[in-house]
Amino acid sequence: MTTIWYNPICLQHRGEDPRFECPERLEAIISHLEASSLIKKCVVRAGHAATDDDILLCHSSEHLSRINSHQFSKDAPQFEYINRVNPVEATKEQLSKDSTYISQHSMEASRVSIGSCLEGVDMVLHGLRDGNSPNGFVLCRPPGHHSETNSAQGFCLFNNIAIAAQYAVNQLKQLFPDNPLKHRVLVFDWDVHHGNGTEEIFYHSPEVCYVSTHLFGDKRFYPYTGAIESIGSDIGRGYNVNIPFQTVNVGDSDFLRVIDEIIVPIANEFAPSVVLVSAGFDIMEGDSVGRLLVSPKGLHAMTSRLLTGIPCIQGRLLCVLEGGYSHNILAEGVCGVLQALLGDPFVPYDVLVNPDEEQVDLDDSLIGINPNVAKRVRASVDETIQKVKTHLSPYWSCFRDK
Repeated sequence: MTTIWYNPICLQHRGEDPRFECPERLEAIISHLEASSLIKKCVVRAGHAATDDDILLCHSSEHLSRINSHQFSKDAPQFEYINRVNPVEATKEQLSKDSTYISQHSMEASRVSIGSCLEGVDMVLHGLRDGNSPNGFVLCRPPGHHSETNSAQGFCLFNNIAIAAQYAVNQLKQLFPDNPLKHRVLVFDWDVHHGNGTEEIFYHSPEVCYVSTHLFGDKRFYPYTGAIESIGSDIGRGYNVNIPFQTVNVGDSDFLRVIDEIIVPIANEFAPSVVLVSAGFDIMEGDSVGRLLVSPKGLHAMTSRLLTGIPCIQGRLLCVLEGGYSHNILAEGVCGVLQALLGDPFVPYDVLVNPDEEQVDLDDSLIGINPNVAKRVRASVDETIQKVKTHLSPYWSCFRDK
């Protein structure tokens, strides 16, 4: 059985704007999992609170102290913005960090989110040996992939998946002390936004390969990072892989092409012991923030490709929730991913809830779009794929001419 982590404390991290990063996101997911009965197929765990030492695996003590310094009394506002700046004097980058908030229970939610990720790593690393789940999904908030070593931004206080990745490396070193080739973790970030925090944390590391697909548009989309040329530094060169989409309307077939042509070849050459996924659902058609066209069926196919296309992980895959801001669309996407983790064929949410519902099979989310637009999107993605291969060919033999 697949394991999911969910703790109601994550609903208590709360700001003032329900349109974006808000408790209703998790409430919608749980509601959909219950209505579809998918939750009955899973083991559900509440997780545990991470310690300071866990957080310090990837963050500075100054950052931890800064987050801890926010205190709330009964008579005070129940949330604060972390990076409040004067809009008149602020740069675009400063303003984009301005929405990150902290509330009375944010630290509790953050610690449980991180602790759940660490439990997830333990579960997938030991699952096959102990007869437990080899894969899982951490349904947590606040999200994490924008948080850098010394900063909170993009709704993220701490970098959940980065802490999980470093923890996984440390655990693998204990499990395989004499085999450095086993100490490798691959992080695939499919959120519509580049995970600048995860990139920054592992930019010099050869043990964690960070791969990100994201909307870029020549630095016109938050967080304005994630260029192809950012490939890592020092002994980490080649282990930071950015696949920046230059156009909106990227859909299922485009993501699957990227997985087949870039991510799976790199993963099979890198040979990680586990894959962690920064699972952002703002790539979905209809999301209020992202402008891509991935469907629940596409997310099912993407997850299945990772499970079947990277045999060295033996199914050891852990998804960690990041973005996704249209609540029902987000929840249907999670249902699609979870069906893949369970090894089930894809069934649309409406059919799961009502088996008599007529199932309409759309092979590609680009169906219904102007054919000329679809052609331009495919050409743009193909160009990006080729540029990534060319730029990374000195570091990955899979991209060199045979």
